[in-house]
Amino acid sequence: MKIRTDFVANSSSSSFILARKGALTEQQKAAIIAYVEENLLGQRVETLEQLREFADKNGFSEDGELFREAREYLEKGYVISGDTIDFECMFGEEYVDVLHGIWKVLEKNGDGNFVGIDVDLTY
Repeated sequence: MKIRTDFVANSSSSSFILARKGALTEQQKAAIIAYVEENLLGQRVETLEQLREFADKNGFSEDGELFREAREYLEKGYVISGDTIDFECMFGEEYVDVLHGIWKVLEKNGDGNFVGIDVDLTY
Protein backbone atom coordinates (compact mmCIF):
# COMPACT_ATOMS: atom_id res chain seq x y z
CA MET A 1 0.00 0.00 0.00
CA LYS A 2 1.31 3.45 -0.90
CA ILE A 3 1.30 6.14 1.74
CA ARG A 4 1.93 9.66 0.50
CA THR A 5 4.14 11.68 2.79
CA ASP A 6 4.36 14.74 0.52
CA PHE A 7 1.67 17.35 0.02
CA VAL A 8 -1.02 16.14 -2.40
CA ALA A 9 -4.05 18.31 -3.14
CA ASN A 10 -6.91 16.47 -4.82
CA SER A 11 -4.47 14.40 -6.80
CA SER A 12 -5.97 11.99 -9.29
CA SER A 13 -2.65 10.56 -10.35
CA SER A 14 -0.56 7.68 -9.17
CA SER A 15 3.02 6.75 -9.84
CA PHE A 16 4.68 3.47 -10.59
CA ILE A 17 8.22 2.10 -10.81
CA LEU A 18 9.37 -0.75 -13.04
CA ALA A 19 12.68 -2.55 -13.32
CA ARG A 20 13.78 -4.13 -16.58
CA LYS A 21 17.05 -5.66 -17.63
CA GLY A 22 17.75 -5.82 -21.34
CA ALA A 23 15.32 -5.92 -24.21
CA LEU A 24 11.88 -7.47 -24.08
CA THR A 25 11.89 -11.20 -24.73
CA GLU A 26 10.08 -12.65 -27.72
CA GLN A 27 7.53 -14.12 -25.29
CA GLN A 28 6.93 -10.68 -23.75
CA LYS A 29 6.52 -9.12 -27.21
CA ALA A 30 4.05 -11.83 -28.21
CA ALA A 31 2.12 -11.30 -24.97
CA ILE A 32 1.90 -7.54 -25.60
CA ILE A 33 0.65 -8.13 -29.14
CA ALA A 34 -1.95 -10.62 -27.92
CA TYR A 35 -3.09 -8.18 -25.23
CA VAL A 36 -3.45 -5.33 -27.72
CA GLU A 37 -5.36 -7.51 -30.18
CA GLU A 38 -7.70 -8.84 -27.51
CA ASN A 39 -8.24 -5.67 -25.47
CA LEU A 40 -7.43 -2.56 -27.51
CA LEU A 41 -8.51 -3.29 -31.09
CA GLY A 42 -12.15 -4.01 -30.37
CA GLN A 43 -14.54 -6.71 -31.45
CA ARG A 44 -13.32 -8.82 -34.38
CA VAL A 45 -15.61 -8.91 -37.39
CA GLU A 46 -14.70 -11.51 -39.99
CA THR A 47 -17.92 -12.10 -41.93
CA LEU A 48 -20.56 -9.95 -43.58
CA GLU A 49 -23.16 -11.23 -41.12
CA GLN A 50 -20.95 -10.22 -38.18
CA LEU A 51 -20.52 -6.79 -39.80
CA ARG A 52 -24.30 -6.43 -40.06
CA GLU A 53 -24.69 -7.35 -36.38
CA PHE A 54 -21.90 -4.96 -35.39
CA ALA A 55 -23.45 -2.12 -37.43
CA ASP A 56 -26.86 -2.71 -35.87
CA LYS A 57 -25.41 -2.81 -32.35
CA ASN A 58 -23.37 0.37 -32.89
CA GLY A 59 -26.00 2.41 -34.69
CA PHE A 60 -24.73 2.74 -38.22
CA SER A 61 -26.71 1.78 -41.28
CA GLU A 62 -26.00 -0.79 -43.96
CA ASP A 63 -26.81 1.97 -46.43
CA GLY A 64 -24.16 4.30 -45.03
CA GLU A 65 -20.59 5.11 -45.98
CA LEU A 66 -19.02 3.44 -42.92
CA PHE A 67 -20.70 0.12 -43.62
CA ARG A 68 -19.79 0.29 -47.31
CA GLU A 69 -16.13 1.02 -46.58
CA ALA A 70 -15.90 -1.67 -43.88
CA ARG A 71 -17.55 -4.19 -46.22
CA GLU A 72 -15.04 -3.34 -48.97
CA TYR A 73 -12.11 -4.01 -46.63
CA LEU A 74 -13.76 -7.22 -45.42
CA GLU A 75 -14.10 -8.37 -49.04
CA LYS A 76 -10.37 -7.66 -49.57
CA GLY A 77 -9.51 -10.08 -46.75
CA TYR A 78 -9.12 -7.63 -43.87
CA VAL A 79 -10.50 -8.36 -40.41
CA ILE A 80 -12.66 -5.47 -39.23
CA SER A 81 -12.40 -4.42 -35.58
CA GLY A 82 -14.44 -1.91 -33.66
CA ASP A 83 -15.80 -0.92 -30.33
CA THR A 84 -17.60 1.85 -28.46
CA ILE A 85 -15.85 3.94 -25.83
CA ASP A 86 -17.68 5.07 -22.73
CA PHE A 87 -16.46 8.58 -21.95
CA GLU A 88 -18.19 8.43 -18.58
CA CYS A 89 -15.57 5.99 -17.34
CA MET A 90 -12.67 7.35 -15.35
CA PHE A 91 -10.00 7.08 -18.04
CA GLY A 92 -12.01 7.74 -21.21
CA GLU A 93 -9.86 10.55 -22.63
CA GLU A 94 -6.57 8.88 -21.69
CA TYR A 95 -7.82 5.67 -23.27
CA VAL A 96 -8.49 7.56 -26.50
CA ASP A 97 -4.90 8.86 -26.50
CA VAL A 98 -3.57 5.33 -26.03
CA LEU A 99 -5.76 3.99 -28.84
CA HIS A 100 -4.77 6.77 -31.24
CA GLY A 101 -1.11 6.13 -30.43
CA ILE A 102 -1.40 2.40 -31.07
CA TRP A 103 -3.33 2.92 -34.31
CA LYS A 104 -0.80 5.46 -35.57
CA VAL A 105 2.13 3.13 -34.85
CA LEU A 106 0.39 0.19 -36.53
CA GLU A 107 -0.53 2.20 -39.61
CA LYS A 108 2.89 3.87 -39.92
CA ASN A 109 4.83 0.63 -39.53
CA GLY A 110 2.63 -1.55 -41.70
CA ASP A 111 2.52 -2.18 -45.41
CA GLY A 112 -1.08 -1.14 -45.88
CA ASN A 113 -2.32 -3.98 -43.70
CA PHE A 114 -3.79 -1.63 -41.07
CA VAL A 115 -6.24 1.14 -41.98
CA GLY A 116 -8.32 3.41 -39.77
CA ILE A 117 -11.82 3.53 -41.24
CA ASP A 118 -13.55 5.66 -38.58
CA VAL A 119 -11.07 6.74 -35.92
CA ASP A 120 -12.49 10.11 -34.90
CA LEU A 121 -13.21 9.58 -31.22
CA THR A 122 -14.36 13.08 -30.42
CA TYR A 123 -17.75 13.31 -28.82
